[in-house]
Amino acid sequence: MNPDEIQSLLSETWADLQRPTILYQWLVVAGCFAVAWVISWAIRRGLRVRAQRYIDRDPERNAARLKVRYGGLEQLFTPFLAWVLLFAAERTLRAYRQPWHLVRIFTILAIAYVGIQLGLYAMRRVFKPSPGLLIAQRWFGMLAWLVVALHVVGVLPDVIAALSGSEATFTIGKNVSISVWQIISAIFWVGITMVAALWAGATLETRLMHSDAIDNSMRIVIARIGKAVLIVIAILIAMRLVDIDITVLSVFGGALGVGLGLGLQRIASNYVSGFIILLDRSLRIGDVITIDKYNGSVTQIRTRCTVVRAANGVEALVPNELLLNQAVLNFSYGDKNGNAVTRIRVAYGTDIDRALQIMFDAATAQQRVLASPAPTALLRDFALEGIELELTFWVPDPEKGVDVTRSDVNRRIWSDFQAAGIAVATPREVPAPA
Repeated sequence: MNPDEIQSLLSETWADLQRPTILYQWLVVAGCFAVAWVISWAIRRGLRVRAQRYIDRDPERNAARLKVRYGGLEQLFTPFLAWVLLFAAERTLRAYRQPWHLVRIFTILAIAYVGIQLGLYAMRRVFKPSPGLLIAQRWFGMLAWLVVALHVVGVLPDVIAALSGSEATFTIGKNVSISVWQIISAIFWVGITMVAALWAGATLETRLMHSDAIDNSMRIVIARIGKAVLIVIAILIAMRLVDIDITVLSVFGGALGVGLGLGLQRIASNYVSGFIILLDRSLRIGDVITIDKYNGSVTQIRTRCTVVRAANGVEALVPNELLLNQAVLNFSYGDKNGNAVTRIRVAYGTDIDRALQIMFDAATAQQRVLASPAPTALLRDFALEGIELELTFWVPDPEKGVDVTRSDVNRRIWSDFQAAGIAVATPREVPAPA
């Protein structure tokens, strides 16, 4: 709407408020919102039934996916449907030459509310919940409603003209002139396009991470490249929307190149190393590795570093460059299964075959222990204190640790040894030499 139309709308609305016919417009507005609420209630009810069926297929996985993707969108049904009904009512009143200006005001407010709530939803979808995000959402909502208010009262064009004038314009270099309004517009459109790009990137990453047809490392690579491409496209689109010459970015590109050559070399090296690790699949999430003094399972492969979680829960942030320049022991490279060993000494005179069978049965009784390869129970050594027996078994997920399973196996062995009357060897005192 141009300023003249806005001024005419406001004056006509004020005139309508002085007439008894304003009651018809209030009734139309109230009726549109009431009908929108009823329709949205029915839609939400039907969607919840379908969503529950979807969740029942895989409660833990599908419930989280629905909450992340569609949580918060239900509250937009009523205002959106109200806008549709108000728009139709406005057109109908115009066609029959009835007062319609108040309905037009509420139509503008309804669509503005939908747009603002969509922006807030996109911010919640892209960024993790935090106090900073709540503050950003609050300021975004306040500024958005301020712009709507300025537009409704017809002051927004004057504000834009003041910020675009010669007094609010400065020059960069020799031939590039930028006004304050262009900077504000650039920040706005960069923010909008960046949030949209990050939203699309997050959606792409979510879909890739739930795809079983692509290797886990390739999912991460595709997600990161896709997000980076979307961000670059978003910035270029925003620059074109506000009529800023893209060649201005060459200055920043040169500065970035100098920064990479001087101070950001290690960061760039870690970034590239992360992509190399993902592409050649030398490391994957879940692998059990030892690098330098760190040992544990790989839980994340980030842009700068790889997170290695030890058995005690401590996480080490290992730079990606270190993983390429040093030897890495990968216990899951060829075989994802991990083994665990437990040893015990029994007294001489013990029925060894019986003891080995008890140890084998104790391992096979655990659900987490693999049947193939099967556990092996062996006579390892004849020691001074007794006969040393060894049990080896395998688990499919060594990244979750084996201490609990080893403990369960040892407890079962101890209980069965006591029931079978098998004595565990005790240390003997070795006589001192004469």
